[in-house]
Amino acid sequence: PPKKQKKATTSSSSPTPAPQLPASTPLWNTPFAFFVFIVSLVVYGRTLHASVGGGDAGELMAVSHDLGTPHPPGYPLFAMYTKLSEVVLTGVIGDPGKAMNLGHAILSAGANVFLFAATAKLASSTAAGLIAAGLFGFSPAVWTYAVVTEVFPLNNFFVCGLLYLSVQYYKLYCKNATKNRVRRIVVFSCFWSGLACTNQHTIVIFLIPIVLWVLVLDGPHLIAAPKYLVYSVLAGLAGLSPYGYLIWSALYVRSKESWGDCLTWKGLTTHLLRKEYGTFSLASKEANYRRADFMLAFKKYFEDCSMQTLQYLWIVGIVGMLALTRQFFLLRTWRLSVGFLFVVVYTFYMAFFHTLANLPIDNPLFLGVQQRFWIQPLSLVCVFIGCGFAELESILISLVHQAAPTTTTTETDESKAPKRSGLTSKLLTRQNVQCFMIAVGVTVLVLQGRMNYAAQDESENYIIRDFGKTILRPLKKNSILLTKGDIIINSARYVQQLEGYRTDVKIIDQEMMTYYWYVDRLKEAFPDVTFPNRFYFPGKVGGFSIAQFIDGNSMKFGIYLCHGWKEGDLSWQGRFTTRPMGIATEVVPADLTYTAKRMQKYVETVKDSIWKHPLLPSLDHKLRPWAWELVCQSDYYGAWHRSAFYFLEYSEKHSTMGGDKKSAAAQAANAAVDLYEWLREHQQPEPSDFALRNLGVAAQQAMKYEPEDVRLAEMAAEGFKDYVHHLQDKGLEVDPAVREAANYYRNYFHKLDASGTKRHQQGVHQSWWTMSRGIDLEEGA
Repeated sequence: PPKKQKKATTSSSSPTPAPQLPASTPLWNTPFAFFVFIVSLVVYGRTLHASVGGGDAGELMAVSHDLGTPHPPGYPLFAMYTKLSEVVLTGVIGDPGKAMNLGHAILSAGANVFLFAATAKLASSTAAGLIAAGLFGFSPAVWTYAVVTEVFPLNNFFVCGLLYLSVQYYKLYCKNATKNRVRRIVVFSCFWSGLACTNQHTIVIFLIPIVLWVLVLDGPHLIAAPKYLVYSVLAGLAGLSPYGYLIWSALYVRSKESWGDCLTWKGLTTHLLRKEYGTFSLASKEANYRRADFMLAFKKYFEDCSMQTLQYLWIVGIVGMLALTRQFFLLRTWRLSVGFLFVVVYTFYMAFFHTLANLPIDNPLFLGVQQRFWIQPLSLVCVFIGCGFAELESILISLVHQAAPTTTTTETDESKAPKRSGLTSKLLTRQNVQCFMIAVGVTVLVLQGRMNYAAQDESENYIIRDFGKTILRPLKKNSILLTKGDIIINSARYVQQLEGYRTDVKIIDQEMMTYYWYVDRLKEAFPDVTFPNRFYFPGKVGGFSIAQFIDGNSMKFGIYLCHGWKEGDLSWQGRFTTRPMGIATEVVPADLTYTAKRMQKYVETVKDSIWKHPLLPSLDHKLRPWAWELVCQSDYYGAWHRSAFYFLEYSEKHSTMGGDKKSAAAQAANAAVDLYEWLREHQQPEPSDFALRNLGVAAQQAMKYEPEDVRLAEMAAEGFKDYVHHLQDKGLEVDPAVREAANYYRNYFHKLDASGTKRHQQGVHQSWWTMSRGIDLEEGA
């Protein structure tokens, strides 16, 4: 009787059976998983970065090559996997850098497979899995790091794997699978989570709600079997075991490229908790960055989300989120909804991360840094979009079922029902709807890939590598290079460690020299370099100044700076200065002067350092404002500006001197003209205003020594004229004196040209009028 059954059910101590979910679509899930992997790997392989990427890639590749310790929190699993990729794949590709990149492309393809499987199981739709994997794998953010050596492909692999394990656990629980099967997947998930924590710590933000969900869902059963609880804890600790690599590397490798003091408990915990940066911060609190507005951060995030998902598909993602939330209410117990769990995880990550992020994202470069951490929630956005398409698929299938006559239909009902042709009956089937949606999924995947392919193709990108070589190339043999800035030291590290280029140069980072453990390793690596004390920190006990360091080494080595002196240390002032040497600058005495012979030699050295090096290729048409390649290009052209201005300034200061020193000043003025002329013709995307103005000024200065040089008169006229045009194009006011100078030198040039005066030996140029007409016609077209 019903009442008796109800009583028996109520009195039973067994848990309420979980409601059964729809059966997973049996339509070719496994073959499509292979399809996703192969397509992803082929596309990533064709667009694989040709060498080293920007950001931390150079450091990570150099440190992994040495089996050293990367920057906090150490990334031990990443370092071991990257070294394994280099060892295994270099024989196939031939280049160790590309071998490392390919290893991480394989991880990215695996992440796409995990996301496909998770979404297909969650939504019971193969099409949903294809859409999620295609949008995620070929989104600009994921693709950018899928083809380089960075920590994000490994993090994506673990994140997508965690989502798959969550769905798999939920399916087993809902099917009332044996307790042992459920517990085994819990134990393995703990091991997986431990491994994930040895890479990117942001995965902890995903783990917190997922672990709480499992404990609430199945906690009583796990507690009832304490041995499985112990197994779960031990599995999690086993997953953390790669951190032992940090101690091993510090003991036996002691690479000069390694970070941190991992042989002491304080040093190890400092490294693991990222205390140098701030445990819950993206950047060091010492940097004192102005925190971005919370609402601005979300505005930038949603703009980025649209860009990653074909502009408008995020709307379908909202439908998917609502559908998963509806499941939560239909199941009547929130504990059983993995889809709603994903909504909670996404919301928790967004609130937690943006509360702690401390970068001013109104700066394009810092925005690019923060966008890397939006990749993790993007995986869930793509799951939601897949579930939104799955809702459309279920609606179409319901319509098909409603249109089909049932087996219990009476004769009267059959006479009233609309007649369907045999062809229509064959077409309107559940399986055909699923095939149609799979075609939609493949189409979305292809559209996402095609739209972003050109911008993500890095197969010819050597900018960062060439930048590193350009830095090292002009330096004296066995010299010291003091660096400042990530892109400087990372590019130089890469070409030294993996390509064996200019290994005689001793690269020392000024920022890292403030740590005692870095100086200790440098003393082992460079025993002939003098370090006056324990670390670089003037005024602090155990610290030394940059002037003391230069005094101790300038007689033995040439010393160069790249990106200037470290802020806060002025001990060099009055005693030392710098002169350009390519992208770097050479440290020289403050009272340095030149004879004509010395100036000639220096001019030749400077021109050789940047003029003869191949021009860094222009990729401006495909680079975003935060791309590191643009920083390299800016520094590259900045080297020309710095060299030209150095010569111009020297010529102006010494123009009143006579004899040999006057000849040196004349050589300096002509060198400035040559460098500014090159910038006017070659700087990308266009020459700067002050380069054009200074071209006129430099030519004017040079004409003090050679007043009848036709070429110098032409350069003065063209420099001032182009400067005026640039300001006019920007709607800026032009100084009347500059207009007068442009007119004066134009007339003076025509006067010299008409008189048949010989041009300077540098070469023959077009007349001012011919050049201006050519520019006007080109701009008009």
